[in-house]
Amino acid sequence: MKKTLLYVGSVIILILAAVTFIFIPSSSPFGRTNSSPVFGKYDGTPIQLTPGSDFALAVKKYTDKAQKIAQEQGKELSKYHYLQIYSNAFSEAVRSLAFKSEVKKSGYEPSSKLVSRIMLNYFINPQTGKYDTQLYSLTSDADKESMRSGIKDDLSRIQYYEDIFGSEDKFGDSKLFGLKTSQKEIDFLADMNTEKRSFEMVAFSKSAYPDSEVVSFAKEHEEYFKKFSLSAITTEDESIAKKASSQLSNGERTFEDAYSEYSEKYYTDPDSQGKLSVSHSYQYQLKNILENESDINTIEALKKGAVSGVIKTKQGYTIFRKDADETAPDFANTETIDVARTYIKTNESSLIEDYFIEKAKQFVSNAKSVGFAEAAANDDNSIKSIFVPEFALNYGNSPILAKVPSDTISELASTSTNEDFLTKAFSLKYGEISEPIALENNVIVLKLSSQTKDASTEESKDLIKTSITSFDQNDGANVFFDSPKIENNVYKVYFENYMQDN
Repeated sequence: MKKTLLYVGSVIILILAAVTFIFIPSSSPFGRTNSSPVFGKYDGTPIQLTPGSDFALAVKKYTDKAQKIAQEQGKELSKYHYLQIYSNAFSEAVRSLAFKSEVKKSGYEPSSKLVSRIMLNYFINPQTGKYDTQLYSLTSDADKESMRSGIKDDLSRIQYYEDIFGSEDKFGDSKLFGLKTSQKEIDFLADMNTEKRSFEMVAFSKSAYPDSEVVSFAKEHEEYFKKFSLSAITTEDESIAKKASSQLSNGERTFEDAYSEYSEKYYTDPDSQGKLSVSHSYQYQLKNILENESDINTIEALKKGAVSGVIKTKQGYTIFRKDADETAPDFANTETIDVARTYIKTNESSLIEDYFIEKAKQFVSNAKSVGFAEAAANDDNSIKSIFVPEFALNYGNSPILAKVPSDTISELASTSTNEDFLTKAFSLKYGEISEPIALENNVIVLKLSSQTKDASTEESKDLIKTSITSFDQNDGANVFFDSPKIENNVYKVYFENYMQDN
């Protein structure tokens, strides 16, 4: 109880200090107006900048804190700083309203004796350390009532928080009230962190897929990379497309006029008078916009300058004009190779993966003969040798356990949730080399270089216990702020009332 009194006392002092001021800071954007816009609601209760409200108190608290930091840095608060202040204050006001609501439902109310004991602390003479009746009599009844109300609200909030998450007071080793953490759970998690492994690793980057392989594939599928020179009129309305087609056939309109009149400018470059964009100029790209791929034959059969009938496309109905004959792919041209590479990466990515898996298998075979480091040193430039520092079996990279170094080793990005990687890495025996492991942008091979298992310590268990409590609180906050009872209009109100005036 002593801890509670001290805590409440410190909070109430801040509240009482704030009571003597207007709660809307004069430097705040809303401090210059007499209006009190509604920033949102909790369970139907408006959250406004009215003097003495939880929202106003929170705005003042965050503003004072931000101004202090800004002054220390020799800066001034910007309108964007105030936006963050109001957002944080709104969250605090919502929590306060929710706590009050839940406590009211529970029927809990701080006893008048407890409130009086706490109030007594604010009328202590600092020189004598004793209760001062004169100080009490000099305080108006209104201020004393405001003080009493504030203490009751604060005690209620504390009670609610401690009921959910536990208090600082303990019975034995456990906190009173709130969620509890099983010692068996703590022991289990601590034991998970005792075994750690480090690895030697080689990585084959899929971006190093050689031009020779790209050209080889492209030559086998040469028709995909024929380049077209077309113009197009596209509309979502079939009747308009047919009307345009009829006018073109009768010579009533030029293609350019029909494009300007009817086309919704899908597939074409801006201000090009209908020229099909570069991103749709190769056969495989053109087929992608056709509703029926077989219509590519109709387009290919057009003579230079000829106009097609209406063809169904993904965005509507299109009329094509062949501006020039198709050109065969030039595989000595880097642009053509780049187009073919893009096609393979998008549509035939397994070719790249299979290529490097085969390379990795050759490496594994060589490494088993001459040694891992030696095989890596003798390989070509497509291989990269990396030392992976020790980590625990940690799916999802929980901060409780030693993390997979996916943030510092780019080749291991996303591996903390890759079951294949984790299974193979923690199934290896000391000195054993893994089979190739396909990741997002790489194919890797691992060699287990060290395996340690340390006894868990009381210090590590305490850290885990603290982390579990923190997770509970964060999860509780996330669930809480997803509540349908919350209507958050902070950004809308702020922009409408302040940002647009600056």
